[in-house]
Amino acid sequence: KGGVFLFSGTFTIPSDFSIVGDGSRASTLKGTNAGLLIRLGDDAASALIYGTSIKDLRILIDNAVGIGIRLSNTAIGKVDNVYIEGNAGLGAGNASTGVEIYSGLASNLFSNLNGVTVNHAKIGFKMYRAAGQAPPTSALFSQCTALCDLLANSRGIDIGESSGQGTSIISGNFEFCVDAVYGNDNSKGVTIVGTRFESNTRDVFLTSLARNYVLMGVTSDNYSYSDSGNNLTYLASSNTANTYKTDIKGVV
Repeated sequence: KGGVFLFSGTFTIPSDFSIVGDGSRASTLKGTNAGLLIRLGDDAASALIYGTSIKDLRILIDNAVGIGIRLSNTAIGKVDNVYIEGNAGLGAGNASTGVEIYSGLASNLFSNLNGVTVNHAKIGFKMYRAAGQAPPTSALFSQCTALCDLLANSRGIDIGESSGQGTSIISGNFEFCVDAVYGNDNSKGVTIVGTRFESNTRDVFLTSLARNYVLMGVTSDNYSYSDSGNNLTYLASSNTANTYKTDIKGVV
């Protein structure tokens, strides 16, 4: 129901359960602890966890190193119409993260994030795996937004080592990030369609071993990117001067 609910610690949503609020402006969860606030799934699960979701609410991260939501060892975990906000008053000390997609013993498949906004956080969205485990793949970010206040080393979406295959970022908006999209070594197979970039230091940063990233129909105010491995392909994208860039650089 509507209102502000304060808590400390980690709230876990298990298989076949959901948290549903009355809207991102009506229902607020405010967490004060360092670390994770809300977990979908189980960090230690050895089998994929299905049927877990959270929607229609606001999450306030009131700790410098807080993490809003983690989808952990889930399949088709869903986050829908959720607004997440870090503590802007911390300034340069703000090291919070909006949403993590985590792959442990059981992997992580088909995470579905729709209409999720992360504001005043160092990391908007992050995909990563436990050491030696299968990486998270095939995530869908639809109409998601990250605004990072140009915090040092901030990232709108951080695609972790070996992660991302089959992941799509559709529409949405990324502003005031040092790197709006950051592709780590061996991350691959990420398609970005119709997304808007503004006031980022770099729209896309790919390490030399990241590969097969495609940007299609995106809008940017500066087209600033780093692609030392020559693995980024632009297709018909526009900047604020309404010019177009087509840059086919390799086979995807």
